Amino acid sequence: MRQLGGGIAISFFLTAPVALAGNTLLSLHVPAADLSVASTTGAPGVGGTAALNVDLAGLATEIKGDAHASRRSSALAGENGTRSATVEVDSNWHRGIVALALKAQRKLDIEQHDGPTTQTLYVAHSEQQNDSTHASATLTVQPVSGLTLAATAQNTSTATIQSETFVGQASATSQVASSRAIEAFMATWKPLPQLTAEADARLAEGTLRLQNSSLAQLRWQAAEPRLALSLTPFSGARLSLAIDRSVVPVGPADLAAWHAATGDLESGLRPNTADEMHAGLDDQLGPLSLKAAFTFAALSSTTVLAEGPGGQIPQSISGGSRQSADFAMALSMAPLGFSHAKLSSHAAFRHSQIRDPVTGRVRGLSGEIPAKANVKLTDALPGSGVSFGLDGEMGTRAHYYQVAEDTAITNAPSAGAFIKYNPGPFALTLSVNGLGGGTDQQNYFYQGSRAGALAAISRSEFSSTTIGLSFSKALED
Repeated sequence: MRQLGGGIAISFFLTAPVALAGNTLLSLHVPAADLSVASTTGAPGVGGTAALNVDLAGLATEIKGDAHASRRSSALAGENGTRSATVEVDSNWHRGIVALALKAQRKLDIEQHDGPTTQTLYVAHSEQQNDSTHASATLTVQPVSGLTLAATAQNTSTATIQSETFVGQASATSQVASSRAIEAFMATWKPLPQLTAEADARLAEGTLRLQNSSLAQLRWQAAEPRLALSLTPFSGARLSLAIDRSVVPVGPADLAAWHAATGDLESGLRPNTADEMHAGLDDQLGPLSLKAAFTFAALSSTTVLAEGPGGQIPQSISGGSRQSADFAMALSMAPLGFSHAKLSSHAAFRHSQIRDPVTGRVRGLSGEIPAKANVKLTDALPGSGVSFGLDGEMGTRAHYYQVAEDTAITNAPSAGAFIKYNPGPFALTLSVNGLGGGTDQQNYFYQGSRAGALAAISRSEFSSTTIGLSFSKALED
């Protein structure tokens, strides 16, 4: 570290590009940077990372950069290349009762493919660019002991550009861009050592934009308040209660389907919105750890598939409810004399009700699994590097609803086992999963829509049994 005048300190940190460290061909070190040329599984690449720390009058700032590129070629598959670059800035300042945090990130990923041009209609060139930017500023004030006030402003934008050129055809380009701005105000109060109260108010607005041969876009605004209480009645136990509003923006696929069917520039879709109440319990009773979480939600807006111009389209409906319960347990078997054995399990229950826009009847949400559970037992032989385990899982039927079709998927109960040998330099694992299990898929087809008569039923069964053998070894420094 070099100490400069005026309270300025500068530090350099070097990190090696581990992802490309399989077979280093060239390595170059300069101040605040590390550059290597390597070859991994036949894909030559170049990459490096660097970090710079600056402390100016108490404003500690870290700037980190990362860049990698690789390319693999094959006579049959053509050439595939990737490039990525990330820059992050993280600053923190504190004076008395006031603190300021500034964060920013810019990330760019590019994937390219160049295929043989001798095959008719083969993709001659394709490229996908993912560009994302995030920036936020948080001001925190602690006027009195036990009370913290904070205000945050943040903006996130992403853009994905996909271009393809087929042999003998013109290139086609599509773009998905989204942006989201949030202003949040938070207060945390700790009136008692065992009690914490939190209040948040988030104001969010965003835009989703699709561009190919035509344009589709969606603008939305939402308020997301939250109130939360957490109580620690005694050591090892925690009770929590929260009331909030959940807002999930419309996805690109739903917007594209809406626009393709209606041709409207502005989508009529609304973000999925729910007013939720959460209750939770965490407890540690010696070797036994217990967790329970409950959610009760009133649905204000839900995206479903409904009848529209030219067929089915996504549509926002109002009303409905959703409930969920999750239970988790972990038990150390050490008190029973099995020092390395552990038993764990998890169970989840889901129930929802919405008014189906196709049939007019009440049903659950598409894709909802009413109940599922798993249990796992692991153990190890001390001093041998050998560990092993057994597990099992079960689930119930889930329905996926379309306008004229209902797909029911059931996963049969299954079991699995593994044995792992890890003497230190390497690890060898043999596993068997999905024993006795499988997927039963039934498709119900209706005349016109699900409001009409049943026309046909198809059924498919798939085995889920897999056997795996893996070998891993840590890279040498």
